[in-house]
Amino acid sequence: MVPAPTGRSGTVRDATTIVARPRTAPPADVPRA
Repeated sequence: MVPAPTGRSGTVRDATTIVARPRTAPPADVPRA
């Protein structure tokens, strides 16, 4: 599980999105934190 990026919807929501659909979350979202 990657660290929740704080640049999309939030921290908890991002973590849930990444866990739910890791293919939809691009790697560019991680360094965006």
